[in-house]
Amino acid sequence: MEKNKKRSYLDYAASAPVDTRVGKVMRKAEKTFANPNSLHSFGMEARKILESARADIASALGLRPDDAFGEIIFTGSATEANNLALRGVLSSAAKKTRIPAKPKIIISKVEHDSVYETAKDIKREGLADVAFIPVNKNGVVDVPRLAKELDSRTVLVSVMYVNNEVGTVEPVKEISKIISDFRKTQTDKLFPVFHTDAVQAFQYFDCNVGSLGVDLLTLSAHKLCGPKGVGALFARGGGLADNERPIKSVTTGGEQEFGLRGGTQNVQGIAGFAEAVRIASASRAKEFARVLRIRRLMIKEIKKLCPRAEVNGDKSGKFSSPHVLNVWFPGITSDFLLMKLDMESVAASSGSACRAHAPTPPRTVTEMFGIERAKESVRFSMGKYTTHEDVKILVKVLKRTIGRA
Repeated sequence: MEKNKKRSYLDYAASAPVDTRVGKVMRKAEKTFANPNSLHSFGMEARKILESARADIASALGLRPDDAFGEIIFTGSATEANNLALRGVLSSAAKKTRIPAKPKIIISKVEHDSVYETAKDIKREGLADVAFIPVNKNGVVDVPRLAKELDSRTVLVSVMYVNNEVGTVEPVKEISKIISDFRKTQTDKLFPVFHTDAVQAFQYFDCNVGSLGVDLLTLSAHKLCGPKGVGALFARGGGLADNERPIKSVTTGGEQEFGLRGGTQNVQGIAGFAEAVRIASASRAKEFARVLRIRRLMIKEIKKLCPRAEVNGDKSGKFSSPHVLNVWFPGITSDFLLMKLDMESVAASSGSACRAHAPTPPRTVTEMFGIERAKESVRFSMGKYTTHEDVKILVKVLKRTIGRA
């Protein structure tokens, strides 16, 4: 790599650089080193930081301060939070005699691997049946099909808020209304529980859990310019008795996080997480508009250079997040293009970073258009530090790499 070569990072959907303000908060919290579960004064100082962060994140999700206690569960990642959501609900349902012996889970076919593969494992283990709901050419889940799958055995529905590979915004509110209406017809009012993975949504969309109507919601710090190794799960019902809460712990050996997630909390990381949430909440509307302008410019310039290129997903912007742009380059494999881009100091991806070393093409594009198109598709994702200059760098590199296709 040339020493003075301009670089362009267009992989924010995989991870984002830590905001300097977040780093400052973390350095301050690092001085409070004690275990937040210890009863001495050192531990109480750490507990104060932990609970302040919990309250801040709860507020950002539209919860009252009192609701933060028991409803915001800190984890080591969004992947862990998603696993807790699926397996925790299933574990809770298994303890209730009112639920049939073979419960059922409903998810979309384009969920993040931490939901999709977990659901497949649950099915293989014989713990539950799983219904996989298809999506249309825009990546929007088939809502009537989902509604049809709801029955007395259904204990969980999981549909992500914003897709991580193509940026589709799913109709979460519509789905929550369908589930709520169905739940009213059931003897057990706890189920089905509705979970949404909002990892890609928080920085651009309202995540008020009340207006969304969700029971469980997953967040990740490092997608918000916060630290890696910290996630959170909103779990409704923090004040309920254990036998009336629709989620249980899936680990043993620790009673931290209200008995739902054992292990000493990462106080420094959690403090940084809360600061990242605060910053993202305050700048959401402004960032949405700014990044959307960059996305539109990128589409325009790519189409000018490569007229045959097409956006995978919603072209109008009605059903998509501004920060993700997945493009099909006919006749050019994504492996080749990504290698050439990286050689020119431009970072992009073919899809989820969690599958970056897997030999299979991105599942979302495969479900939408088929595997051949998926093999020729590249994801560009933008964020806080992306500028119009990044688009110029990308276009120059694309021009040298593919010319006018």
